[in-house]
Amino acid sequence: MNASSSTCDALDTLSDESEESAQKVTTKLLVLVSDHGSGSTNFIETMGEHTCSFSLGEPLGGPVGSFADVLKAQANDKIEKHINNSIESGKWPVQLPIPPSTLECLSMEGLGTYLMRVARHVCSSMPDELVSTCGGVCMATAKVFPAYIGGVTDPVNSERIYDASDNLAQGIFNAASLQLWEDEMTRISQMPDTKVAMLVRDEAERSLSNWRRFSYASQWFNCDVERTGKETVYQASARRITGAPVIDIEDCTGGEDAARQCISQALGLFDLTADNVTMKMMTRPNSQQSQAGLNATCTQGGWLKNGDGETAVAVPARELASALANSQRSFAARADSGNYFNEKCGVGMTRPTMALPQYMDYDAYQQAQDEAHDRAEEAANEKEKADAAARLVPLESPPTATPTQTNATTVAPMPTNMTTSPPATAAAPTAPNTTSSNTTASNTTHPHHWWCLWMCD
Repeated sequence: MNASSSTCDALDTLSDESEESAQKVTTKLLVLVSDHGSGSTNFIETMGEHTCSFSLGEPLGGPVGSFADVLKAQANDKIEKHINNSIESGKWPVQLPIPPSTLECLSMEGLGTYLMRVARHVCSSMPDELVSTCGGVCMATAKVFPAYIGGVTDPVNSERIYDASDNLAQGIFNAASLQLWEDEMTRISQMPDTKVAMLVRDEAERSLSNWRRFSYASQWFNCDVERTGKETVYQASARRITGAPVIDIEDCTGGEDAARQCISQALGLFDLTADNVTMKMMTRPNSQQSQAGLNATCTQGGWLKNGDGETAVAVPARELASALANSQRSFAARADSGNYFNEKCGVGMTRPTMALPQYMDYDAYQQAQDEAHDRAEEAANEKEKADAAARLVPLESPPTATPTQTNATTVAPMPTNMTTSPPATAAAPTAPNTTSSNTTASNTTHPHHWWCLWMCD
């Protein structure tokens, strides 16, 4: 470990002189900070169409959904798949697999470093004629999503999820991952030869898009939650830390000129233009992703659910009222034992509220604590009564001696109104724990606790 510390230091600074001298081209990295459902696939692939650019696409996902998965496996098939896609689209050949050294000496905060190392490997294969045409510069592009560090931005049915100061909501979007995200953004923004651009989409559109594509089978969607104008906590912190230009995908969909202007804004961070870049990915009417999942719209408001596997339908009022009541009880039970998460440590509440109860006019956490205290106090009182009843001795009839057993031990007859069993202890009502008035719900049925924020099986 100590023997390699100097090597790790050199790798982490991304400025090792021997590596730089071996490069025939200067590698630049453009990080597109975005999120699922924002139109980032078409955007980054269009940037990769530039002569001097190479798209690394969405470098994590599937079995390697987070950078922790990559570090554990010491391999990343997803990024190699995207490199192959770029090659098949006409880019220069790249030696694969990617050298294991790209993952040396990295921790969870090293995502940006990893992407730059991969970018250097890709750019080292840039043909000489392109190096000359591009003035000795090769630009690689890669997406970065909150999910890469465990961030949750699923379509949650509460606008509280957009508030980083809301302690309860922090438990949902994972406060530990937010801190890690901010560390990543700080490091990436300080890396040499690296620029950041942000691609965003109206949260109402993004959330609905993600719900109808990924979550409709098991969850409902509340169209009445105010999402427009909101930022996820990850988006807000990335904008604040990096100072990156923010590109709204809606501004890029008005035809080829609008698309070209958006792409030029990102490429311009490295003094490149989109003059000769094809906009076919940005201007085609419907992408494969836009056709996936349910047909759904929020024009009528209210709650939506899966109708027939193809179209979303409104949730009937009676069904909705029952489901919300069940969800509120479930939330209270989880809060009682400190469990805000499901078994996967993600967004945890049961369908349909997904993460937070829809009753936002009360402090859900405090109410749950008050109810837990009342239940524990009631259980303690009932136990005390039961213990007192168990200590009572039943009255006995006067002893009656028989003529033949005048010296025998007197035996009291059993009262006619008693059974042969001792008095039964009164059963305490169902409660979290009856041993103490200060004890909350048993953890037996809730193995994952509030501190299960980051490392979870």
